[in-house]
Amino acid sequence: MPFKSQRIMEPEVMETLEEVYAYDRLSLKYLSILHNGFIETVINASPEKGRFLEVGCGTGRVTIGVAKYTEQIRIVGIDLSDSMLAVAKDNATTEGVNHRVQFRYADGKELPFEDNAFDAVFSHNMLHHLHDPIPVILEMARVVKEDGAFLIRDLVRKSRFMARLHANFFGLTYTALMKKEYFDSMIAAFSKQEFESFIALSGIEGLTYTQQFITHHGIEKPSIRKRETPVSIPDSFTKSILKNLYVSRYQVDVK
Repeated sequence: MPFKSQRIMEPEVMETLEEVYAYDRLSLKYLSILHNGFIETVINASPEKGRFLEVGCGTGRVTIGVAKYTEQIRIVGIDLSDSMLAVAKDNATTEGVNHRVQFRYADGKELPFEDNAFDAVFSHNMLHHLHDPIPVILEMARVVKEDGAFLIRDLVRKSRFMARLHANFFGLTYTALMKKEYFDSMIAAFSKQEFESFIALSGIEGLTYTQQFITHHGIEKPSIRKRETPVSIPDSFTKSILKNLYVSRYQVDVK
């Protein structure tokens, strides 16, 4: 049925280095608003200094963005794609943050880090690639400090009918490849009810469900040591307005 919202796993794509470079160029052009909204959220929810981890870093755009707008942190980005990691390393060098960013091959289901190792742990648009996200969520919960920041954000699942409408409307300027990727990701994503169930399963106190516009949602917990002076990523007037749709604002001081 076209209106039924059931999860359909996203097909594997972009296996070659050439495909990854092409996709990275497209994402840099079309997804900067989403990325900057999440980057700003991560920075302002996290301590001003420390050790951060991104799970499923892809070509490193979020990891690199967090590093660019902070000075006293070190970030590790992990992924299961050697091609993605190769491009991420090139991007970090180009952006001048390779001395504070490390990209390495690792499985989110078995993170090669000790307990309570990171001041902030996050992932962006990664969860919908997983058949079962629970092992990854539990591993992220294990390696983050009790007073650290924990943020997972992903697309909201749509029916095939609604996903097609969204891809054509919000992806009006997208290439055919980007539209296909967007459609596949939406029908592979998780529902609000599933995301809310992840909160209890994580075992993290203070974790809450968040929604960003009508396209994304997440589970987030700001650190009790979050920075006092917020960072705002500079952009054009129009892009700043759109970016703010994807920035979580914590109204209650959790300190």
